Amino acid sequence: RHILNETCALFPAFPGPFLQLASGLCQGPAAAAACYSYLCSKPSLTVQYKPEVQGLRQEGSEAVLEVDMPWAKAPEVQGSYLPQGSHGKLMPLPAFARPKLDTEAAAADGDLDLAADEGPQSFLVAWDVAADQGIGPVLLLARAAHCLQALHAVHAGRQPVPQTEYWQDLRLILKLLAALLQADPLLAQPLLAVTIVYTNNQQMDWLDVLVASLNVLPNLAPCTANGVGGNGSMITSVTA
Repeated sequence: RHILNETCALFPAFPGPFLQLASGLCQGPAAAAACYSYLCSKPSLTVQYKPEVQGLRQEGSEAVLEVDMPWAKAPEVQGSYLPQGSHGKLMPLPAFARPKLDTEAAAADGDLDLAADEGPQSFLVAWDVAADQGIGPVLLLARAAHCLQALHAVHAGRQPVPQTEYWQDLRLILKLLAALLQADPLLAQPLLAVTIVYTNNQQMDWLDVLVASLNVLPNLAPCTANGVGGNGSMITSVTA
């Protein structure tokens, strides 16, 4: 449980650890239902910021937004912005996301200036947020829709599709969705109740995302390597 809480604290700024762990825990209907309940009860939205970010005030271990700020991982989804006056908890970046500067080694080599002069570091803020359907499922749906839009734009421009965070996030989201439904098909009912309002006031749910995935991802297959097979199999599992 401690590991689950630790990885969840980084979500969705760094979604990989939490999504992989949650998928692995979906072993049977009871476990899947508990996993979905945990996802719905997640009380915060963790966002990474650069040190020069504007409109955010730090007060000790807390942060306060001085302006409305969109969620960068799905800015086109209506209602995905954080309103002015939001309060959150400041957190350091996890070790795997920090710059690869070994200050101890630098100091040992006598390069004290390099060891001491790392400059301001990026940081995380866990904002207090809520949603009627549970914040976790809404964030995952919004992020999946955004990733699909980005991948479709790349394909429409006839550009090679790199193994970007869009691929990785979408793959892990679909993998969790498949794990939940395979373990407990009855979770389809609460999942389909989750909706977002996209651009042009278009309302979207998980079924829309799955249909879009089936339309977009196969067309990207010739442009990608080491990833499409996994996405395809997951979509098949979800829609089966």
